[in-house]
Amino acid sequence: MPQLPSAIILPDEVIEIIDPDKLDPALERLIVRDSLIGFYFANIPRRLLTADEEVILATAIKNGWRARDQILQSVWDINLQRIVDTGFNAQNQLIAHNLLLVISIVRKYKHRMEFMDLVQEGNVGLLRAVKKFDPARGNKFSTYATWWIRQSITRAISEKSRLIRKPVYIEVRINLIRKIQNELTQINGAVPTLDDLSDALGIPVSEIDRYLKYQVNPASLDQPLSDEEDCADFYDILSDPTPPVEKQVMDTILREQLQRALHNCLEPREAWVINMRFGLHGPRLTLEDTGLKLSLTRERVRQIEDSAIKKLKHNSMVKNLYKNFLAQQTLLGNTPYNHNINQIQKKF
Repeated sequence: MPQLPSAIILPDEVIEIIDPDKLDPALERLIVRDSLIGFYFANIPRRLLTADEEVILATAIKNGWRARDQILQSVWDINLQRIVDTGFNAQNQLIAHNLLLVISIVRKYKHRMEFMDLVQEGNVGLLRAVKKFDPARGNKFSTYATWWIRQSITRAISEKSRLIRKPVYIEVRINLIRKIQNELTQINGAVPTLDDLSDALGIPVSEIDRYLKYQVNPASLDQPLSDEEDCADFYDILSDPTPPVEKQVMDTILREQLQRALHNCLEPREAWVINMRFGLHGPRLTLEDTGLKLSLTRERVRQIEDSAIKKLKHNSMVKNLYKNFLAQQTLLGNTPYNHNINQIQKKF
């Protein structure tokens, strides 16, 4: 069975733990604020590898993959297994010694996503670079990996940084508009108008306006209003669009009483017309729509409505119902159902 040459692996002693005291102020604040980030920084190698060390490790990784393929295709061999283990250790060291490279790239994007999420995405790009790196081409690994790390980070920002994911082509167009916007601002000393952007890009104003609106990000209701402890969030200052339980109960009672009153003092067809015209059982319908549903002309519907209103004006049950309605408005305020009843009262 053919044997593959093994590679020399760097000793563990060359790994130096990063010193948090020498970090820039922004990263120091992150470390103090988040214990997970602090732990991560304290346990990554600080020293980058030389070009020769990168070649040694990358060669060992390639040899390990070839040995693994041979084991999968034939009988297990201890010598091949050693090469596989050596390649695995080399891969871990090559990744570990470039984690600081990931962080140096992530720092440029730290306001776009959570810091550790960006680090994780950058590490995914680093792992992809390790798998694709060919030391025979003569490139330095850190230079080669930078492209893969940056690509992984920017793709993650595009796909994951927003609650609502936009298609890639829209992101590309937005970035182009933003770039031209910045260039025109520097040239003219003022923020360009939509017409200026349209002339520069050759895109209709309506389309540019639509793309710019895509930049607005939704805000979390749980987001605090300030950095102070026990601070209120957006949810605390927003009014609840749902009516209180008391209003919902009163609406139900009022609806039942009104339907009973209509049933007692109106003909069935008159009750149907009132319900449809004033939206007591759904959306308000026009004379024409009501006529179509009841197979009546528009004028006939109007006549039936007028006749029904006259009957309601002289009905004692309806008068008492309206008194209760006014009392409910005084206590609980107006509701959508109350609004429909108000429209009936305007006819009285």
